[in-house]
Amino acid sequence: MPHPSVPEWSGEELVYLSPGAANNYFGYKMRHERNWDELDFGFQMSARVALQDGEPAPSAVSYASPAAASAAVKEMGVELGADMVGVTPLDPKYVYKGHDLPHRFAIVIACAMDLDEILQVPRIESNAEYLRIYDRCSSIAVELARLLRERGYPARAHTVRQEDVAMIPLAQAAGIGELGKHGSLINREMGCSFRLAVVTTDLEMETDTQRDDGIDDFCSKCQMCVTYCPGDAISHEKQEVRGVMKWVVDTEKCTPYFSSHYACAICLRVCPWNAKAFEGRFMNSFKRSINELKQDWPERKAQLQADLQEAWSLMAPPGETAP
Repeated sequence: MPHPSVPEWSGEELVYLSPGAANNYFGYKMRHERNWDELDFGFQMSARVALQDGEPAPSAVSYASPAAASAAVKEMGVELGADMVGVTPLDPKYVYKGHDLPHRFAIVIACAMDLDEILQVPRIESNAEYLRIYDRCSSIAVELARLLRERGYPARAHTVRQEDVAMIPLAQAAGIGELGKHGSLINREMGCSFRLAVVTTDLEMETDTQRDDGIDDFCSKCQMCVTYCPGDAISHEKQEVRGVMKWVVDTEKCTPYFSSHYACAICLRVCPWNAKAFEGRFMNSFKRSINELKQDWPERKAQLQADLQEAWSLMAPPGETAP
């Protein structure tokens, strides 16, 4: 059964959409006042776009083997501040239609968020945390790409401000995590409280394999994000998207809450993998957060619904007329 979504996301071809495209498509704007931290992180990320690509040095540094090259790249990524780095062949089906990207490998960078902050969503301070980690990821990716070019290898950074690739499936292939029912990646060490950036390159590296930590099976039985999604946007059933069966969030139902309530993220807040992650040090915080939601969830859900903004328009799919 087709899911209500932005047509470019559910069509046969992978088409790039800018940040906020779903909000705009369904007629919403992010409704909150930006604080100075958010603005600063946003400006920094935008300023780095011009630094994401460049010409490599004329002669290349040689590595003893693909395994040695991979180890060196991962060490550089961690030294720059990444919490996890994985490597995968660059599958052309995850390059956006019309984007010129001749590279053969993808380096995926993961940076953990402050889980104490995520366990308090939705609130305005959370957006600053999202952007802080996106900013950190983008700075690491840009610097890692620069270092690779300095060593004589073509390399391009991809961040939420400018990307040629779909990051989540590459992160899955690189062993960073498994896709959760809530549409975000889950990692045994970091839960679902992390963000991504990617560097593509032609440096020959040993690649990682996709993880199987039992997360997909766990999600098929877990009810938490389905129960506590205020928009009822999360389904128990997988759907086929471009030939792959996967968990899919109903964008039309999610977007009003995402736009109206500081990017919402209640689905991440209630994910049990956050209690298991970070060596269990947030277990008590997670339990307190869940108990708080349980106490008055029907009333809280009704309040979130009552506070939704009105959609200013609804763009029609090609060939149809907007209401």
